[in-house]
Amino acid sequence: MGRLGIVCLLFFGFLMPSPTLEAQGQPATYSAGGVVRDQSGGPLVGVQALIRDHSGAVHNLTTDSDGGFNLSGLRAGAYSLRIIARGFDPIERDFRLGPLSPRARFTVVLKIETLKQVITVEGGAISVAFDPTTGAGTEILTERELESLPDDPDRFAEQLQIIAASAGGAPGNAVVTVDGFLHGGRLPPKS
Repeated sequence: MGRLGIVCLLFFGFLMPSPTLEAQGQPATYSAGGVVRDQSGGPLVGVQALIRDHSGAVHNLTTDSDGGFNLSGLRAGAYSLRIIARGFDPIERDFRLGPLSPRARFTVVLKIETLKQVITVEGGAISVAFDPTTGAGTEILTERELESLPDDPDRFAEQLQIIAASAGGAPGNAVVTVDGFLHGGRLPPKS
């Protein structure tokens, strides 16, 4: 064999894969891990990372002070990673481990949980009353109460505004009706 043949043989010898541990009778092991962060990039500590293998077995991990998690000693096959943290939407990722991908590394960014609320309305029809005597903040004066108010129209209006404010209205914004009718912002005479 010539010099070129020996060089090619040596070159191709380097490209040939070396026997794996599995080929040598020992099972190869693989690993999966990563880091969990919030949307601002900060690490999430104490987050649950679940790695489920193809047989259904679950490995339960918790992130460390840097938001990291790691699991080694895994066999070749299909896996799923599920990250669960209170107040955040969960994330699930599938991955495979084997001779061509001995390590799976993840950088997981969790989003703040979207609140979902379901409101169920039951019951009969709702009635709306247009009776001015039943509205919120309505104050109805008796004849005796009207007699005790001042006769002067300005002081009379001022006292009505004070009564309206005590019933929950804003002072100066009371709407006064007489027998259910508005009088264009003017009060009719007391008599």
